[in-house]
Formats: sequence, structure tokens, C-alpha cells
Amino acid sequence: MGFIFIASSCLQAAQFFTAKGSAQLGGSFSFKSTGYEHDQYRKNELYLSPEINFFPINFLLVGPSMKIYTEKRIYDNSNSTNSWVSLGGKIGFAYGKQIPVIPYIHGSPQILIYNEETGFGTELNGGIIVPVQKHFSINFGTGFWFEVVDNFHSHTFFCAIGITGLVF
Repeated sequence: MGFIFIASSCLQAAQFFTAKGSAQLGGSFSFKSTGYEHDQYRKNELYLSPEINFFPINFLLVGPSMKIYTEKRIYDNSNSTNSWVSLGGKIGFAYGKQIPVIPYIHGSPQILIYNEETGFGTELNGGIIVPVQKHFSINFGTGFWFEVVDNFHSHTFFCAIGITGLVF
């Protein structure tokens, strides 16, 4: 009996999360500190990504996209810091009608500001949103990030776990 109640609550939350006019607020944060054996070198990385999604129609999500990254390298007698900010838009699809989890996919082209240079980046990702209550979810996803700054090209594959709150 308890399982039926939980499943019913998740189905109602899934419909509410992707309904026309709803908005989601969330984000991710990570910190990594790496030391190297036999070397007096350490690298500290901080990454922030706030997230806002709006649903202008059922299942279609749009919103701004922003990422903030800073890296500090600590050597024996010196330090160096690199930072970048990316700004762009996001468009995607999240289906949450008759299932207790919400699969999603979205893309996000972005302009990068890296120290004193600019570039282009894009992110493609997908995953599932698991509504825990009507206004709260846990998200599991995977994605791909590609960037070009000057003649430097990089790509990153990532997996993520996050939380999202439904604003209205």
C-alpha cells in the first residue's frame, strides 16, 4: 500500500515538474584538490553552475546557462590562477507524463570568457530527474562539453548528480 502511494505521488510530481508555466531552480558545485607525488605541486579547482529552467509549453525547457570555473596551481615558489565564465542559452526536452522519473535531454551553446580571451563552448547532456516530493527532485545525468578558445580545443565527458527545486 505504501509503494502505491509513493508511486502515485511521484507520477503527480513528474507531471507538475514539466507542465507549462513551471520553473525549476537548481545547480551544481564541485571542488577538487590534486597533489602530485614526488613533486611540490598542487592544483585546486572550483566549479559552479547555477541552473534555471522554464517550461513555456509542456515538456519544452528553455533557460539561461552559466558556468564559473577557477583553477589555482601551487608550485614550490609560485602560484598561478586561471578562470573562465561561460554565458549562453539552453533548450531541451523533459518528458514527465505517466512515468515516475523524468528523462531529459538539452543542449547549451555558450560564449566563453577565459582570462583575457574569448571562445565558444557547447554542452550536450541527458539523464533523469527523480521527483522526491512535489517541489524537490534528485537528478542523475551524463554529458559532453566541447570548447574552443584561440587555437586550444578541449572536450570533457562528465557524470553528475544534482538537486532541483520547483519554483512554481
